[in-house]
Amino acid sequence: MPTIHTQKTQPKALINIFISYAHEDKKHCEELVKQLNPVASIIPPGFNIRLLDLWYDDYLLGGDVWDEKIRHHLGNADIILLLISKDFLNSEYCINTELKQAMEMHKANKLRIVPIIIGECKWKATFLGALRALPKDELLPFAHSNPDLFYTNVATEVEAIAKASLKVPPPPPIVTGK
Repeated sequence: MPTIHTQKTQPKALINIFISYAHEDKKHCEELVKQLNPVASIIPPGFNIRLLDLWYDDYLLGGDVWDEKIRHHLGNADIILLLISKDFLNSEYCINTELKQAMEMHKANKLRIVPIIIGECKWKATFLGALRALPKDELLPFAHSNPDLFYTNVATEVEAIAKASLKVPPPPPIVTGK
């Protein structure tokens, strides 16, 4: 899935992650980003750039054409994290724009979709029910005695998915004498 770029287009990271969420769930997005930021800065052996580049709509700047920027970053993503809740499932923009584009990319094997269940909802009744969701224990953030544990566990699983997606570049050619 991820593309190892040539020197002409040096990427910021090996894996681009787009985070899709309903605005009502922004606090969940921010907590997950806090846990993913240390992972993002890892430089894997054999590479000279960091592991992850995280992007979500909080990175939009004043004057940005938001829909265009969102579609651009989603189009460049290797992995999309969907923060699934009843608000997400009822968000016209999340479903009809972000998820629609993500499904097209997923079907073309250009993107991995990772649902992360953050609230009680009927997500299994949708086509997302066919995908393996995080966290593996299926406990929601509020079900943990320590909610940080939820985000830490999810970040650990996302890190494993990202590392499994890496394609190690071929070694440089061996140069022999004349």
